[in-house]
Amino acid sequence: MLGLGLITVKFVRQRRPRVDILCEPGPYRPVRSRRGTERLLDEFRRRTGDYNTGGSTRTKLVTAYREIALECAYWMHKEGAPLRTKTLRERTGYANIDRILRDNHYGWFERVRIGVYGLTEEGRLALDTYRHVIDHKFGKRAEAGGGEEAAGAEDQ
Repeated sequence: MLGLGLITVKFVRQRRPRVDILCEPGPYRPVRSRRGTERLLDEFRRRTGDYNTGGSTRTKLVTAYREIALECAYWMHKEGAPLRTKTLRERTGYANIDRILRDNHYGWFERVRIGVYGLTEEGRLALDTYRHVIDHKFGKRAEAGGGEEAAGAEDQ
């Protein structure tokens, strides 16, 4: 599978070494995984931009999942109050918002009551950490206030 062969060499004291080719090397043929290929393509389809700098270390990658979680955090921060999953589903357009909020892999959300989630302090910090993603997705008007006041000040 790797394109390697197998050769044995036998050394005898007073004779020339004996070389036997047991297996000829074949061409390299990588295993194609249709499922893996589909998952990878789906990840790239769901991303809105390339936010990861090649060769960087000690930084979290911005995946499609993280983009969706950031979008939820943005809307919660913009409203300044906990939001219903139905409202977030309408704003983001993602059908599985409730699962993202419930699983809470990054610790950004807290359940206020059934179907209503708020933003934790970690979520607010994430909005600052990933400001470049928010700015790209929602434009420069996605500043900390994010309201019409900031938009009106920029237009003047």
